[in-house]
Amino acid sequence: MAAGLARHRAVVVRGVFDTFVTPVAGWQQPRASSAVTPRPTLTLPKPEARNWRDDAGEEAWESAIVGYLREHRRAPVKYWRLVNVLVAESVQASRAGVRHATRQVLAAIQSLLKARRIMRFRRTYLAILDTGHEIVSLERYYALPNRTATGRAPR
Repeated sequence: MAAGLARHRAVVVRGVFDTFVTPVAGWQQPRASSAVTPRPTLTLPKPEARNWRDDAGEEAWESAIVGYLREHRRAPVKYWRLVNVLVAESVQASRAGVRHATRQVLAAIQSLLKARRIMRFRRTYLAILDTGHEIVSLERYYALPNRTATGRAPR
């Protein structure tokens, strides 16, 4: 008999959820807002400035060499350390590719040395003297507003 009551109670409980409940007095259905909510906009981050790693990955050796030396401009960099770092950053597929990239980096270093964009220090070091900022000639400096021939602002 107890089992029959339990079954009967379950039917009654199901019947309670099937019934319609009247809303409380004063309740109204929410209205659709007339103002359109703005869609969220996707803001992409600004691309960072290229560095020597990007140039080495694309095998733009001269700009990679100059970028590496500018980043480490406080002290001279060992010649072969520079070559090995740049070739390792380019991620070659085979040993033959590593040898070919090494020869290309060495040729790029030689062309930069001939153009005097970089300099050799002793026999095993490379260095760069510029910092990447624009060098303003004296003629342009004196042509700037509020400058006299002495380079000072007028009083």
